[in-house]
Amino acid sequence: MAAALFNSIPGHGKRKKVYLQHKNEGNVYAEAPFFNFLLAHGKHALAVLKDERRNLYQDVAGLFDHGAPQPGSYRSRQCHWWDFPDLLTWPQVRAPVRVVRSLETYTVRRQLDKQDDPQQSDWIWVTTLPLAQVPVARIVHLGHQRYRELWLQRAGQRMALRPCVQA
Repeated sequence: MAAALFNSIPGHGKRKKVYLQHKNEGNVYAEAPFFNFLLAHGKHALAVLKDERRNLYQDVAGLFDHGAPQPGSYRSRQCHWWDFPDLLTWPQVRAPVRVVRSLETYTVRRQLDKQDDPQQSDWIWVTTLPLAQVPVARIVHLGHQRYRELWLQRAGQRMALRPCVQA
């Protein structure tokens, strides 16, 4: 399993990201004990939010319908972003959490007929990273970076997710 955790570097004001990976290379989704462990050690977490966390997922799903998204972009994708900080709907986590959604539209050129095929992807992350310190565009980038690196690793590239530190 892999997850990103974030830690301030003392005296530098910079952030470093550490990836953790279990030997089975499964994905880490939002789990309260993991978030609480990181919070207890002064770190922040970012994970994909799946509907297994029913209360939090259902609450934010309702908020998406009532809150206007902000426009954004990630790489060549046009995005609609929702950002809901300070949520208390996940009582098993000992701190408020933030949920970020990125609804992304892009095109893929098909090799067979050279036609552009419109695509849409919908990502939802839960994090403890505060809005005042980390803007929504950065959350989207960090959330995608983890999956892009895993994809490249599985495609035979040399981007391992073994414990490493990135400045």
